[in-house]
Amino acid sequence: MSKASAVLVQESTLIGCGQHDSQADQNSLKGQNIPSNDISQGSWSDTAAQSDAAAWQDMATAMLSLAELLNNVPSEERALLLAQSMSIEDPSGSAAPGYAAMRRFFLETSDLTASELTEQLAVDWTGAFRGVDRQRGPKPPYAGAWLAADGLGVQVMQEINQAYAEAGLGSTGEGLNRLDYLGVELEFIGHLAQRIASTTCAADTSATSTTCAAATCATAACASTAAANAAARQALAGFLDKYVLSWVGDYVAAARGCARTDFLRGFLDLLEALLREMREAL
Repeated sequence: MSKASAVLVQESTLIGCGQHDSQADQNSLKGQNIPSNDISQGSWSDTAAQSDAAAWQDMATAMLSLAELLNNVPSEERALLLAQSMSIEDPSGSAAPGYAAMRRFFLETSDLTASELTEQLAVDWTGAFRGVDRQRGPKPPYAGAWLAADGLGVQVMQEINQAYAEAGLGSTGEGLNRLDYLGVELEFIGHLAQRIASTTCAADTSATSTTCAAATCATAACASTAAANAAARQALAGFLDKYVLSWVGDYVAAARGCARTDFLRGFLDLLEALLREMREAL
């Protein structure tokens, strides 16, 4: 399992996110309305024992967990579930980048009421992800804002929307985010990672990034699956390189410097680590 995915896979069992319950959900980028999922706990040290498909599903699950947190203002229910998940140390996630800081925040705020805890998280969330205070906080995490010289990036937004469309995905119109918002991008990345997982041939569990090469497949169906797998990997690599990793490091550094809580600092570290590990897996 990816290092940065383990802690989020474990926590998502409580916060609920990641799996889409219908074909309509699978073809939609909900932005602020990601469906729920039950997710199993993983381990930092079991990469070799897992099939490539399972490892990619873990990364997809973790990415959709990140999207869930980015796309939704912290509520009391979510805050309490996060606090619960961090109350007992998880050996499988303790080595994850940012885990110690995230857990420390909840341990040090255990005497707060649910309302007080939620307020702390919400203030940090708003400052980091909404760009409401340009004097103190970072630019909001819109790809266009970071990549375009004009700070708006209409062309970047159009290109990202085209990438979604080419993958057969589109906005439900229910969310309140721009399509180049980092949370929506992460949701898209999670979808592509799920495609990689689902198009990895079950018969081949020994390979890693080249699982089920068409030349080794015994059937036309497997060859077709291999082609779909290769297409998803190519789309994911290109999207990460051009529209996410090209700016997210600068954003994380800026947001981390303005963060008020250890939770946000840890979350940002985990976010960047998972994105980079996913790219390396390609």
